[in-house]
Amino acid sequence: MDTKNLYPIDLGFKPNYLYEILATTISKIKKIPNTSAMGIRLTQDNFITIKPFPKTKTLQNLKETKIITINLVDDIHLYALSALKNEDLGIIFPREYYEYEELSYLFNSDSSPSKISIPFIKQSWAVLICVVSKENSVIKKDLLGDVSLIEFYLKPLKIKFFRNSAKLFNRAENLALESIIIATRIKIARERQNEVLFNELKSQLTSNINNIKRFGKNYQALETVDLINRYLGAPY
Repeated sequence: MDTKNLYPIDLGFKPNYLYEILATTISKIKKIPNTSAMGIRLTQDNFITIKPFPKTKTLQNLKETKIITINLVDDIHLYALSALKNEDLGIIFPREYYEYEELSYLFNSDSSPSKISIPFIKQSWAVLICVVSKENSVIKKDLLGDVSLIEFYLKPLKIKFFRNSAKLFNRAENLALESIIIATRIKIARERQNEVLFNELKSQLTSNINNIKRFGKNYQALETVDLINRYLGAPY
């Protein structure tokens, strides 16, 4: 169902809260879709902000096309596939998970509207197709050090609402989502040979995985653990 007059707040977003979503972009020349797990925030004036890391396909595609889809999903396994994808390890985000929306958009006043085919994840309960409105340079500080990022302000062009989602992630799924983030940081800490941070993150991840297994047989959470082990090359 298309919802022309719907705003992000109507989907449950609150200003300045951090939300984990799946962001889908597409390459300009080869039209190859890419999905990454990312955090977004809603501003008071209904823009969505997103800060892709350097040298990522999300950043490259967004700079080239200015178009991105915010996918709202309630399947933790999709988050794992998007965040941990590695073709060499056989961890991929399947092409068959995508559908496409045809849109005409006027990118600048000196040209006629362009017809574009925008990918989104078919398992989503809602999607927000957005265009870049402006961008700023920012410095992000965290355990891995300072990094220079581009913060994009996104304007929703179209919202598609497919079904209600009243699902709340249970404790195992919440830990699985946290563990996905930790796993990506472990890989960076290992590459940078930061042994102190590596051991700290490894301890957190081991505790999370033990608790996920203890909480019971949650298929999506346990499948996420398997992907994390493949991604990091257990034992890590």
